[in-house]
Amino acid sequence: MVAITETAVYVWTAFSAVQMVFHPIALGWYWRRMDCTPVKQRLPVHFLFANCFLSGWAIWSCLQYPVSSYISVFLDQAILLSVASPCCDTYIVIALSLFAAFNRADKMLKLNAATSRWTTWQLRASAWLMKWQFAVTFIAVSWLATLAFQIIYCVSHPDLFNLTYHDVKVVVGNDASVLIGVAVYKSMFSFILLLLLSWKLRIVVDAFGVKILLKRIGMAAVVGGIQFVFFQAPINSAFGDKFNYSLAVLVLVANYIIVMSVCVPIWQTYKRNAETLPVTHNPSIQLEALLKTPEGFAAFRDHMKTEFAVENVLFFRDAYEFRKEFFVNSEESRRRATAIFTTYLSPDAPLEVNIPSPMSAFFRTAAFNDDGTVNDSAFKPDLFAAAAHVILQLMEVNSLDRFKQAQPAAWNAFVARQNEQAVLHTIHTPRFPSHRQSNSESGKRTSN
Repeated sequence: MVAITETAVYVWTAFSAVQMVFHPIALGWYWRRMDCTPVKQRLPVHFLFANCFLSGWAIWSCLQYPVSSYISVFLDQAILLSVASPCCDTYIVIALSLFAAFNRADKMLKLNAATSRWTTWQLRASAWLMKWQFAVTFIAVSWLATLAFQIIYCVSHPDLFNLTYHDVKVVVGNDASVLIGVAVYKSMFSFILLLLLSWKLRIVVDAFGVKILLKRIGMAAVVGGIQFVFFQAPINSAFGDKFNYSLAVLVLVANYIIVMSVCVPIWQTYKRNAETLPVTHNPSIQLEALLKTPEGFAAFRDHMKTEFAVENVLFFRDAYEFRKEFFVNSEESRRRATAIFTTYLSPDAPLEVNIPSPMSAFFRTAAFNDDGTVNDSAFKPDLFAAAAHVILQLMEVNSLDRFKQAQPAAWNAFVARQNEQAVLHTIHTPRFPSHRQSNSESGKRTSN
């Protein structure tokens, strides 16, 4: 390998340093947010493992220049394979698990006494594909098989055990290029398979973004692999073969995948309204879950406007937000309590809601003072919880069925989201011990 120029050394060193700082921070942060929505709905352990291996591949690729004169071609490729193969295969496991889970759910809906043995076998096979034992076995066997092939090839070409990149020029068709091609083509095949599986996933709404994420990962990896295989020589010759620009592009693709599958989900965990919907067929709980999604709330609010009862859904939203954002000894929480009382519950409330008389009397005589300020004895996270529950039941009895008829698209999208969440929960995955409860996720505040 031709010695690279001093400028290229500085550029590559800075590029490598960015990987070594950015990746551990991103992956550690992801691990800290694994209990948060939407990370916990996206097979977080699988994605964490896949991206740890991807990070290892990117960092080792950056280290190839300083170590290329000291290690053999075989050792370099064995190390790359040890991180690239588990990364690719973990993504395959993710896609296979989702494919099996959604197919299994679809077949279970059609299950009856006349179900064939073939369908029954498919259900059992799908259940096995969803287990973590399959994931570990598949990843280990795939890695060992590919490594065995590399070793067998190098035994028949023993110079590869000793030659370094400094000693040999990699040319298409020579021994070194064939060895390098083992990991490259295996990775490309894996990501093409990932792309096909993600394309065939039976996810309708994709509420948690799993399907589109897998598509983007597969597409980015395939494009990066194509440029490396077919355009490496012309790119490097055009810009000077003292610097492997094609490999730098691959590392950038790896960073794109880490940003999309690690950094973006982390950011989404901090977004407002990011939470898990309860999977249930109870109408009241379903309505509550619907109102906790931005799209569902907007659709139901528009419907309640047509029924001249929009104050109900607005009160439920404000009471829920008060409980979620409650802080003891917080002036903001006290201002919110006063605003809710004066808007919905006071004698002169502009959007007065219909609650039982004893409950109304409690707010007007015991919970709040004449000036609208909340009493210390009543200032609790569940101050409005009972009233919100009454209003929820009122909307469920009076308005939910008409909403389903008036806005079937919004309701069907919500039900599809619930079904997708239920399927995602059926995939068996080993969990890390619960290291914490996220304050941002759970909204838990200091208790009385």
